[in-house]
Amino acid sequence: MSRKGSRGPVVVIRRRERPDVASRIAWTYLACLIALVIGGIVALVVNAVGGSVCRVDDEEAALSCRFALDVVALLVGFLAGVALMLKPLKLDLWVWLPLFAGAAGLFMLARVDAWWWWVSLLLVPAVAAVLSAAWWPKPPGRTVQRVVLVVLAAAALVGAVMWYAVA
Repeated sequence: MSRKGSRGPVVVIRRRERPDVASRIAWTYLACLIALVIGGIVALVVNAVGGSVCRVDDEEAALSCRFALDVVALLVGFLAGVALMLKPLKLDLWVWLPLFAGAAGLFMLARVDAWWWWVSLLLVPAVAAVLSAAWWPKPPGRTVQRVVLVVLAAAALVGAVMWYAVA
């Protein structure tokens, strides 16, 4: 004899689609590592054709032009590589914005001779992962967080354009 409705308590197991904060930091570092390789390949390709772009009579000016071209190619390749790695590593688009802001800010400073620049470079993926993590599940908090991320990225873009346009 079976009784309908006496199946006991129902346990719902929810599958996590997004990584937690610690995993998010690790996956962001992996995405940045792969993106750095992609950016390096892009910079090598641009360097191979950079001689035809930087046609200047002064040798020092030509070297400076090629170096600037390589730096921009590395940054663009890195950011494109991060964008390519977001979906396979289950990261969302919002991690890209603070990565862009951090990378653009560090490239504007261009202080590779200072120790703090390298420490900052190593901390950018972790800070980006923490800043873009889903701390607020409800819309008001997430909206404020996303607005802050967009403002950071826009400020970095405006700063980079102004920095290189003036320089």
